[in-house]
Amino acid sequence: MNLYDYIQDGTLFIVPSFTRQKILRTIDEKGNFYRLKFMTMGEFLERFLFSYDEEALVYFSKTYHVKPSIAKIYLEHMKYIESANIPSLEFLQKQKVELDEKGLLHRDALFPSILASYRVVVSGDVSPFERKILERVEQITSVTILDQDEVVPHSVPMYSFLTASFMVSFVANEVMKLVKQGVSLNSIYLMNVGDEVSFELERTFSLYGIPLRNQESSSLYGTYFGAKVKKVLETATTFQEIEEALQEEECFPMFLNVLNRYSFYEGNVQDIKEFLLEELRNCQKQKVNYEEAVSIVPFSSLIQEDCHVFLFDFNQDFPTTYKDEDFFRDDVKKELGLWTSTEKNLHSRTDAIRDIYSFSNITLLYRKMSNDGEMYPSSLLDELLVEKKEVEPTLTIYSPLSKKLDLARKFDLHQKYGIIDQEGKELAGFYQDIGYQSYRHAYTSISVSDFLEHCNHHLTLSYSDLNQFYECSFAYYLSKILKLDAFEESFYTIVGNVFHAVLATCFSKPDFSFEKSWKQEVSKYSFDARGKFFLMKLKSDLEFIIATIRKQMTVSSFDHILCEKRIEIPKHVPGLDITFKGFVDKILYTEDMGMTYVAIIDYKTGNPELNLRLAEYGLSLQLPVYLYLVSKSHLFSNVKFTGFYLQKILNNEITIQKGKAYQEQKEDNLKLQGYTNSSSVAMMKIDQDYASSSVVKGLKCKKNGELSSNSKVKTDAEMDALVSLVDQKIDECIESIVKADFTINPKVINGKNESCGYCPFRAICYHDDRDLIRITTVEKEGEEDAEMDE
Repeated sequence: MNLYDYIQDGTLFIVPSFTRQKILRTIDEKGNFYRLKFMTMGEFLERFLFSYDEEALVYFSKTYHVKPSIAKIYLEHMKYIESANIPSLEFLQKQKVELDEKGLLHRDALFPSILASYRVVVSGDVSPFERKILERVEQITSVTILDQDEVVPHSVPMYSFLTASFMVSFVANEVMKLVKQGVSLNSIYLMNVGDEVSFELERTFSLYGIPLRNQESSSLYGTYFGAKVKKVLETATTFQEIEEALQEEECFPMFLNVLNRYSFYEGNVQDIKEFLLEELRNCQKQKVNYEEAVSIVPFSSLIQEDCHVFLFDFNQDFPTTYKDEDFFRDDVKKELGLWTSTEKNLHSRTDAIRDIYSFSNITLLYRKMSNDGEMYPSSLLDELLVEKKEVEPTLTIYSPLSKKLDLARKFDLHQKYGIIDQEGKELAGFYQDIGYQSYRHAYTSISVSDFLEHCNHHLTLSYSDLNQFYECSFAYYLSKILKLDAFEESFYTIVGNVFHAVLATCFSKPDFSFEKSWKQEVSKYSFDARGKFFLMKLKSDLEFIIATIRKQMTVSSFDHILCEKRIEIPKHVPGLDITFKGFVDKILYTEDMGMTYVAIIDYKTGNPELNLRLAEYGLSLQLPVYLYLVSKSHLFSNVKFTGFYLQKILNNEITIQKGKAYQEQKEDNLKLQGYTNSSSVAMMKIDQDYASSSVVKGLKCKKNGELSSNSKVKTDAEMDALVSLVDQKIDECIESIVKADFTINPKVINGKNESCGYCPFRAICYHDDRDLIRITTVEKEGEEDAEMDE
């Protein structure tokens, strides 16, 4: 009797998952209904022996100081020492007893009674250990262990290729031939697909318009969502913080399942961060479901008899070779009744031969070169009836672009090694000019509908996005749309985050404690000895900064303060909802005679530059953007802006000046730098003694008390004009984005390329002189450059 003869009510099949799918498909085709149960051998052993959950993993890892992945290996192997008496496993046995006593190993007391209502049928290679377990099951119910079906050897075609790209191109053409013959894509399967081949498959099949269904989904760990999770886990201390930071992400529901499984843990999330990252590696990207698609499946998958199979990389690494390097050594496996590496290799070879012969329409493919070097055919070649075949040249072209790429590769081989095959000669005659060894770096516009769908018809913009777009719209596209840049958090960035966080609380919390706030923020990061040394100095610097700012506030009239204020301005164009957002570090305000006087302050690290002469080009708009956000937010009624400023809080080392005390120079360095309202009433709000520039740098008065022509002041009308300019630049940016216009256009300002110097995409765009946009700013008479490093 074969496996399908046992399809009847009350049967429990212990089979591999792909065999279960085959059985269910057979039942569905016959239109019958049966009371059946399916388990893999691993699932069965968990129910019959014991299982464990995340709580056991955390306990074991923390108790024995091992990584989550190592803890899992220990727990997985505990089931095999149920009654073993082997000296080398005494420690593992004690660990198992400890977990059992603490109730961390879960035993299903009802499972034997459930088994009693089923007959058990087992298919697949069964180890001596598993046979012993099944003997215990026989005391409860009947057990049938089926041997593998015999297969009849038959001739199997095999093709050889130089590289993976040629191999994949051949398969794509073969698929198109099968489709032309009326074969459904659902009947075509690709097996033994490794990373190198997978990359070529995705690229080449997309050129042919062939959809792929990959049953071996890739992990979320390496995606944009994965990067964001890792970033959030660097500082989060509670599950709530993680949820709030990620809940808007499309992939969050999958990761929420992970968080729910670890909800038993009531301590600091940082203690189990490594577990969550390990789980993230196991979270699979959501698959795209196609009605008709070519399937990528593991080797040995049971599929319908009339299918067409392409077995990739029939090379020296096929089938898998096992070594004596597992958790249990071979001598221990022998005592436990598990397959040794020698036995596993024997099974691997016989199973591979049987499976190859079980497919009536299978094609073997091997290549001579990989990215790592030379490759050789599989050692199974001598044990199979293989018919070596040559690829027949054809000018039946299903994908012109793919064929041109193939021809370019053949030209490469000819140029390097002086070889070209018959297909290469025929393609060279057919395609007279493919632009070989030429390169067009210009941005090729993408479909607007595809772009809007990619963005899910929503986009968030900020000042940094706006500035990057106007510095070079192609860099914005790579960074913000394709999300190709990797954020690397440096010591300098972390210190900036700590400073901002402490400054946000020191003026908004009446019970503020510098020591408590500093420790709380610093504890979110890890520092090496060098970092800890510099933190000691930076801590005293921050204390001095806070004291100086408090002193500055004593000579102002502001009696209200908002810190780290998030402001969002909605924008809408057909097909795209846009949110322009920003965080304003500090907003000072006071009400007087029905008027609300407002000052905007942005804390800055380094030596920033505020050059309003670049504003018309969309550059250097940071402070005007904050002016715009507050103005459009309607936070205040009847507003009069006192000024908008930057305040350097880091990298404020000074050059010694004669006649000034060091303390005085440090305080000067912390003066506000920016533009003040030209109204003396407004100036008095920010600095009651503005004539002496005690708070604001750049306010200068003549001997007669009038403001110097070099003073950095703006009238109400000029500030309104800046707000309008920002609005215009945002709209122009949005208009280009909606059109998917991301031209390579780096800016050269006054002879200096300001866009490309630190651009992470310099190796991608290959810009040339024709792409550069040259800007020359002219300093008006009596006007000073508003550079902040005076």
